[in-house]
Amino acid sequence: MSDAPKLPDVLGFPHDHEEIAWGHFLAQHVGKAYTEAFVTAFYAPYNTLDKALADLYTLRWLETATGQQLDGVGNIVGKPREVPNSVYLPFFGFISQPAGRAFGTYRMRLERDPYAVSGFLGDLEYRVAIKTKIAINNSHGTAEDIMRVVNDILGVTKTSIFDMGNANAALMINDMTITYADYRAEIIDEIIPRAAGVQIFPYLFDLTKTFGFSNQLIYFGFGVGILARMINSNIPPISIANTPTITFDFMTPGVMPSVITFTRTTTARYFDDTGAMKTAAINQPRWDYDPITHVLKGLLLEDVRTNLALYSDRLNSNWTVSQTSTGLNAGVAPDGTTTATKLVENATTSIHYYAQYSVPLLASTQYTFSIFVKAAENRYLQISFDNNSAGGHTTFDLQTGTISGPSALHGSGAILGTPPSSIQDVGNGWYRCVITNTIGTTVGSPRIMLVLVSNSMPNSGFAPSYVGTAGNGVLIWGAQMELGDYVTSYITTPAGTATARAVDSCQINPANMSWYNGDGGSWVIEFTLFDQSPANTRIIGRPNTGGTPGAMTVGTTRILGQYDGVGCNAPGTIPINTYAKGATTWQPGSLAKSCLNGGAVNKVTNMTIGYSTYATNGLRFISTGAGTDSGSGYLKNVRYWKEILTDNDMMLLTAPGAP
Repeated sequence: MSDAPKLPDVLGFPHDHEEIAWGHFLAQHVGKAYTEAFVTAFYAPYNTLDKALADLYTLRWLETATGQQLDGVGNIVGKPREVPNSVYLPFFGFISQPAGRAFGTYRMRLERDPYAVSGFLGDLEYRVAIKTKIAINNSHGTAEDIMRVVNDILGVTKTSIFDMGNANAALMINDMTITYADYRAEIIDEIIPRAAGVQIFPYLFDLTKTFGFSNQLIYFGFGVGILARMINSNIPPISIANTPTITFDFMTPGVMPSVITFTRTTTARYFDDTGAMKTAAINQPRWDYDPITHVLKGLLLEDVRTNLALYSDRLNSNWTVSQTSTGLNAGVAPDGTTTATKLVENATTSIHYYAQYSVPLLASTQYTFSIFVKAAENRYLQISFDNNSAGGHTTFDLQTGTISGPSALHGSGAILGTPPSSIQDVGNGWYRCVITNTIGTTVGSPRIMLVLVSNSMPNSGFAPSYVGTAGNGVLIWGAQMELGDYVTSYITTPAGTATARAVDSCQINPANMSWYNGDGGSWVIEFTLFDQSPANTRIIGRPNTGGTPGAMTVGTTRILGQYDGVGCNAPGTIPINTYAKGATTWQPGSLAKSCLNGGAVNKVTNMTIGYSTYATNGLRFISTGAGTDSGSGYLKNVRYWKEILTDNDMMLLTAPGAP
C-alpha cells in the first residue's frame, strides 16, 4: 500500500466484535471456555467486515489508493489509466521523427500501419492525472486557471497565455523539453481547462533564451535562442543543454581537439589497447587503457613526479640483500623486455629481504612506493619503507591479488592512485603493488624493504623470520618511490640517478579562445581523479601558478566546486579512480552553481571576479603545473556554454548514464 498518511480514524477501527459480544455476558460466565468459544464463533465474520469497512474509510481515497482501488477513483472523476498513442513503434524513417530508425534495422511503415500504441500510467503518474482531471472539472477556463494547472501538473513556472483574437489563445509553456518517449506529449492537450468555444494552441519555449533578432536585447540568435514549437511537432524542442558552444572529445585515441595544445618535455609510460606497457615520446599524448579489460580510460594527464628508487629496472646495483640472492634478466617484464629480476631466498631461518638504503626521503613527508611483482615459487611478498612497522607495511598475495596488513585499507584498486595500499593485476601474472606512508620525524634505515614471506601468510606481522627454501622466490621489476599520496605511471631509473617525468600540459592558448565569453557561462566535464586529498586541484583553471581563479576545482576532501574569490562547492565527495561528471555555471556578481554526478545543485550569488582572464591567459585541464593546485587523472569530455544552465540541465547532464 501507499506510504501516504491515512485519514483520521474517528470511528475507532478496528473493532473486535468477538470481544465486544463476550463482554456483554454476565460475570457469572467468565472463565467458562466452552461458553466463550460458542459465543465468539458467531462473530469472526463481523471482524472481517469491520476490516473491509476500515479500509474503505481510511484507504480508498486519492492519496492512499493503489492498483484497482486507484482505478475506481479515476472512474469516478472520468479519467482512465490508459494514455492513447503514447508509446511509439519504431519504423524506417528520418532522425527527426519520434520513432524513425535507420534503413535495414526496422520495418517499412505502410499507410495504415499504427505509429503508436497505448501506454498505461503507473500509480504515481496516474494519481497526478486524476488530480489534473479534478482541477479541470472544477475550472472556469480562465487564463489564471490554465496557467495554474499547467504549471502544477508539468512542474514548470511562468507559463503564459496570449490572446490571438477570435476566441483563440496561445499557451506558452516555459522551460520544458519533450523527448521521444515522454508521455506528457500526449496529455498536454488534455490538461488544459478550456472555456466553451475557446481554442487553445499549446507551444513549448524557453523564456530566458527566446529566439529573435540581435537588436532585440531580450532575444538570442541561432544556436542560442530557442524557437517556440507546437506540441505536435515531430522534432523535439531544442534545449540549450543539447547545444553547447564548443565540445572537446578526448575519447578518440590519436585525435586531439584542434584548439588543444598538448606538451610534455619527457617520455612517459602507458598501457595500449592490447594491455601492453608502452613508452610515449616527448609531447605525445597518452590514451591509457585498462591492462586487463583493454577498456579506454581516457587521456592520461599527470603532475610532475620523480622516481627516487635507483636502478629501478635491474634491481641489483645499489640494493642490499639479506639471506637472499638475485638473478638478473630472469623473466619477461610488464613492458615486454626480458629485464625482470628474480629475488630468491636462502635456506636459512631468518628475515629474507631486499632493501635500498640510499633513497633521499624527508622526515614528516608522505611518499608512495610501488613495484611490479610476479609469483614464482613464493606466493607472498611484504613491503615496508622507513624500517618501521608502526609506519605501515603491507603483505601482498600474488596468487589471489589481495592485500593485508596495517596499511591495507583499500583492497584491490586501479593501477593509478589508490592509496594507501593496493594491488592491481596488469596481466601475464604481474601485479603492481603499492603502499603509501608518511615518514616519521626521524628517518629510519633501510629506506625501502621487500621481504619474502614464502607460501604461508606471515603470522608474526612486520618482517617475519622463517625457514627459507633454496631457489624459491618471486620476480620483481620497476621499483618506484615518489613524493605524494598516490601512485603514478612508471618512471624508469636505469642510470642510477633519480629521474623525473614532466607534467602533462593539456591547455588552450588565448589565440584559440574566440568562442569564450568571460562574463558568464557553464562547463560540464567528465573525468577521473587520482589524488586522495588534493589541496586545490584545478580541473579547469589558468595555466599559470598560484591562487588563480578555477572554473572547476577539487578541494582537500575531494569536493567539486569553483573559485573566483568566493567558493562554491557541490555536495558529495568525488571517489578516487572513479568516473565522475561535474558541472559549474557562473555569472559574476549574481550567480554561481556547481553540481556533481546528478546530485543537488549548490548555489552562491556573490561571485566576485569571474573568469574573464581566461581569454587573455588561456586555460588548462586537470594538471596545471602549479604545485598544490596541480593534479593527475583521466580527461574524457569537456563541454562549454556561453549561457547559464538551469538546475535541471546541470543535474541531467551530470547524471550517471547521461550522454
